[in-house]
Amino acid sequence: GDQLFNALFSGPVRSLLDRSLGMIHGRQQGLRIKLHIDPEDPSLAQLASLPWEFLYRKETRDFLNLSRFTPILRYLDVQRPYTPLPLEPPLRILVVISDPLDYARLDLVRERDKIEASWARHEGVQVEFMEQATTLALQDRLTDQPYHALHYMGHGDFDESTGRGVLVMEDEGGKGSMVDGSTLGVLLRDLPTMRLVFLNACETARVTKDKGLDPFAGVAAAMVMAGIPAVVAMQFPISDDAAITFSQKFYPLLARGDPVDTAMAEGRRAIRLAEARTMEWGTPVLFMRAPQGKVFQVSESQRVRVSPGQLPELPEEMDEELEQRLAELYTRGLSAFWLEEWEKAARCFQAIVGAQPNYEDAVDKLAEANRQARLHALYTQAQAAQEAEDWPVALAALEELATEAADYKDCAVMLQAVKSQK
Repeated sequence: GDQLFNALFSGPVRSLLDRSLGMIHGRQQGLRIKLHIDPEDPSLAQLASLPWEFLYRKETRDFLNLSRFTPILRYLDVQRPYTPLPLEPPLRILVVISDPLDYARLDLVRERDKIEASWARHEGVQVEFMEQATTLALQDRLTDQPYHALHYMGHGDFDESTGRGVLVMEDEGGKGSMVDGSTLGVLLRDLPTMRLVFLNACETARVTKDKGLDPFAGVAAAMVMAGIPAVVAMQFPISDDAAITFSQKFYPLLARGDPVDTAMAEGRRAIRLAEARTMEWGTPVLFMRAPQGKVFQVSESQRVRVSPGQLPELPEEMDEELEQRLAELYTRGLSAFWLEEWEKAARCFQAIVGAQPNYEDAVDKLAEANRQARLHALYTQAQAAQEAEDWPVALAALEELATEAADYKDCAVMLQAVKSQK
């Protein structure tokens, strides 16, 4: 974890991380860390297969993923529209239990009993079990009833030669039937209420490391490609106790409208507290395409209402779309701000202020970005004139710069040198 952290966070990226954490310190706000590793780039295939969930910061002795304020997720850009689903509780979950006769038998009866005694009893969650795990039976259930989440318990597998991941479902005779991610995608693609797939099976988070193979052939990646906003999958085998402990925290938080990565962090923390001697908390992997982690929008009666006049009166879907757009612009603006890309930062904050003038500190950030852009332009002009030995132009630019910000970079030293040359 320490090696992964130092490889990922170095130079300006490390500085940006520290500044961002400093900005949210004490504000009860989190910093979402999205690993956006392009699966279409064959040179990055090995990076995608690393266990980034174990990122560890040695100087503070922290695993980032054990805090709800620094969740780590795998973010995939998929060209499909997305909006959070308005949710009137309960959160409806279909649990698929697959235990084919010709595979090593799993203690799924015990796991079902534990589910029924734990998170299935939460008042905001409704669970239905499906024990005939054929694809046609699953199709019937999914078309008969609207579900918000699909929870699979059973075997998973991954073929390294083809890069293809599968779930081991059952055929009509009760024997194993391998179903790949793209086939499952056909089942789930057109379901308007389905927002989450939870794959409690090993190998389901794996992606190929080899060039030339389909980067979306892994089960979890194929689910996201099919349009599912969030997929939880396992990169290693996980014990029944750890899986139950994780789910017991995870689903109730989703039911109340928390972002899925926040719910993931609390599930990890629960495993860490219950199974202190293991590292199983790092086994679940979150693949996501929801920009702000919101897969469900809780009903109006359960939301914290905004005071009148704080936001423009918009239809609900427009309000959500605007919120996502402003959040994305603000994130881009902050990134550009701390990397001293002043013109880009100013464009982002200008767009925010134009849409919603009282958004966060966008007005102040816009003013400072414009000021810094002006100072940078004067400094660049002075440098160019100094190199060309055009002392009057250099002097004029530096004197203007010194009037507004005497401590800007090495302005004072440059000004003295130019005066001497002139």
